[in-house]
Amino acid sequence: MRRAACLGLLLALHGPVPAIAAGEIALPLSAAAVPSEGRLETIWHWGVGAARLIPAALDVHPSGLVWGIEARRHRLFRCSLDGSDLEFAAGGEGPVELGFASHVFARSGLSVFTLDPWNQWIERYDLAGVREGRLDLAAILEQAGESLIDPVDFCLRRSGELFVLDREAGRILAFDEEGRFGGTIGELGAQALRDPLALDVDGHGRLYVLEADPPELLILELAAKRFTHRPLDAEGDWVPVSLAIDPWGTAFIGDASTGRIRVEPHTGEVGWWLDVSADGLTPSDLAADGVRLLVGDRDARQVWVFLLTYQRRESPRDGASGSR
Repeated sequence: MRRAACLGLLLALHGPVPAIAAGEIALPLSAAAVPSEGRLETIWHWGVGAARLIPAALDVHPSGLVWGIEARRHRLFRCSLDGSDLEFAAGGEGPVELGFASHVFARSGLSVFTLDPWNQWIERYDLAGVREGRLDLAAILEQAGESLIDPVDFCLRRSGELFVLDREAGRILAFDEEGRFGGTIGELGAQALRDPLALDVDGHGRLYVLEADPPELLILELAAKRFTHRPLDAEGDWVPVSLAIDPWGTAFIGDASTGRIRVEPHTGEVGWWLDVSADGLTPSDLAADGVRLLVGDRDARQVWVFLLTYQRRESPRDGASGSR
C-alpha cells in the first residue's frame, strides 16, 4: 500500500458538497465586471529557437506573479507581471523529484500548487518557489477504498478546499486538510458529468466544469447544493480544449480547431469570440486575472498576452457573500 503524505496542505473540506467556510467570505468582491473586448498586448517567450521554454500550464497569483509549468521536464517556474525575471522553483524538502506535473494553481494566497496526473500527487510550493509538501492522492484514495483513474485538472477555493477532476470516471473528488478523502461529486440532479475536460473556480467559490461534446459549462454552487447548465452555443464546429475563469465568473474557453477564444459572460449574456489576430495560435492553457488573459501556446513555445476591457455590471448572482 502506498503511504499517504499530506504534509499540512492547509485544505479545509467537510464532505462532498461543503458550505462556504468563514475564510471565504472575509473579503467581498467589488461590483461585478464583464469583459467587453480584448486586444493582443504582447507576446512572451523565453529562450532562443528550438531551445525556447514550452509553457504547459499557467496561472496568476494575486500579487501579479505569473506561475507556469514548462513541458520538457515538467518544472514549475515563475516570472514577473511583465514576463521578465523568470526563475525555476527549487526542490525544497527531500530529494528533488521532478515527476510529471502538468497543471498549476496559484490563486490560493501563500502557496502555489501543482498536479502530477501520472504520479497522482499534488505538490505545494511557497512563493519563493521552494517545495513544501506533497499530497499523495492515490494512496489516500486506496485507504478509503477508492481509486483515481484519469486526473486531468484541479482547483482550490480560497477557503482551502481541494477538488480534482477525474475525467474517465466522470466525477470530482474532494480532500480535507488532514489528507482524508472527503467524497465525490458526480451525479448533479438529472445531469451527470459526461466528458469533463477542465475544472476551475471563480472568486465566489463556484466550480466550473467544461464538458467536451457538446461544448457546455456546468456551474456548481456548493453552498446552495445546486448547479447551472450553460450550453455553449456558437456557430460552426469547435473543439474546446482549455478553460479559465475570471474572479467574477466569466469563462474563457480555448478552441483547438481554430485557435480562437470563446468568452462566456457570467451574466448570461450572449457569448462572443475574442479576436486573437494571431495566425496559428494554439490555446493549450489559459489564465485570467480580471485584467489580462494569458494564453499558453505549446506549439509556438510562447505566451500570448491579451489586455481585457471590463464593464461594471450589477448582477444578483454576485452578492456580498463572494470573495476574491
